[in-house]
Amino acid sequence: MCGVSAVFWQKIEVRLVFSAIETRVRERRTNRRRKAIHLWRCAMKIQMMIILFVTLTLLLVGHGKIRAQESTSVRHPMREKLANVARHFLGLPYRWGGISEQRGMDCSGLVKTIFSKFNIPLPRTSREQFNIGTDVAVEKLQTGDLVFFSTDGMTPSHVGLYIGRNLFVHAEKKAGHVIVTDLNQPWYDRHFLGARRVVGL
Repeated sequence: MCGVSAVFWQKIEVRLVFSAIETRVRERRTNRRRKAIHLWRCAMKIQMMIILFVTLTLLLVGHGKIRAQESTSVRHPMREKLANVARHFLGLPYRWGGISEQRGMDCSGLVKTIFSKFNIPLPRTSREQFNIGTDVAVEKLQTGDLVFFSTDGMTPSHVGLYIGRNLFVHAEKKAGHVIVTDLNQPWYDRHFLGARRVVGL
């Protein structure tokens, strides 16, 4: 009987040991699952934060680099008239030194002609035009402002009339006629020199 009891208690002990081992294994598996779930939740939070950041950045930046945001509150009849006249010359041939509405104009000739329609005298060359009016920060551009560009980074070599929405009208030698260009266009973005506002506008 004593031998049977010893065997019985040994079996009980073995079962208890296996039961304890199984419990520990289950606990470890449970802890691993909890850690995995925690890591997954953290990863999802980080992913959502990245998506939110990218979305906000795109909303703020918009398409490309917008230099100026014109609101309807800053619109001015004279400025709109200048822009309309400038659009009227679209397609006119480029002609170096020209100021003819039939044969063609160069960049500064075009700007001078546009303003002359409203009895506003401007100098003939882009260098002289760069010295009139008041300086305008690029983010404060308004329709009717003059935008200047330079090949050497110091001396004005090209000028156009800003018409809003990051666009300007100008007589471009390469295009061969008067066109509309975005200020973000690579060459003009790199060679942008400054902007001037004619007094009274």
